[in-house]
Amino acid sequence: MSLEDFRTIYFEGRRPTDPVPYSGSPSVGHVAIVDVQNGTLMIIEARPTSQSSIDVAFSSFKNGVVARPYDEWLKDHDDHLIWQGRLRKYADPSDRARVATKAREYVGRDYNFRNFDLTDTSGFYCSKLVWLATFQSLGIPLDGDSSTRRSLWVSPKQLINRNQEIRMINVPGVYGGD
Repeated sequence: MSLEDFRTIYFEGRRPTDPVPYSGSPSVGHVAIVDVQNGTLMIIEARPTSQSSIDVAFSSFKNGVVARPYDEWLKDHDDHLIWQGRLRKYADPSDRARVATKAREYVGRDYNFRNFDLTDTSGFYCSKLVWLATFQSLGIPLDGDSSTRRSLWVSPKQLINRNQEIRMINVPGVYGGD
C-alpha cells in the first residue's frame, strides 16, 4: 500500500479507487473556466505538472495556466466527480465571455500555489485564476472578500459554497466529503 493510499483510507475514510474531485483530494479540489472559442468548448485552468502534494505545495511550475479542449480535459478526468457552476448575476453570455477573455490573458503564466497576492499575475493556482479573472472583468470577488492580499489561498470549496455569486448546475454529491 502506498503512502497516498494509506492517507486516503486513514484520513479521508474512503477507498483509493473512489471518484474524487480533481487533484486527488476532496478537501481541496480544482476549479477552471469553461470557454467557447470558435464553437469549441475549452477549459482554461491553472494546474501543476505534478500531482504530488509536496511538489504542488512547495514548487512553481512553468506554463501552469493552460487552455485546452474540453473533450481532452474530460478524458483526463473521467474518474473524477465534476461540479459545475455558473455566475448568478451575469446570465448574459457576453458577461461570462469577459471572464474567459481575461483568463486567456494569463495562459502561459506559471503555476504557484503559494502566491497569495491575488493581484500578482506572475503565478496562479486554480481558484486564484478563476477569482482574479472574475474580479477584474466583472468586479465580483467570488468568495465575498475583495481584499487582494491574503494570508492563505482562495479555495475551490470557498467558491463552490458561495451561493450568492455562483449557482451550481451540476452537483454529483457532497463536495469535500462533508
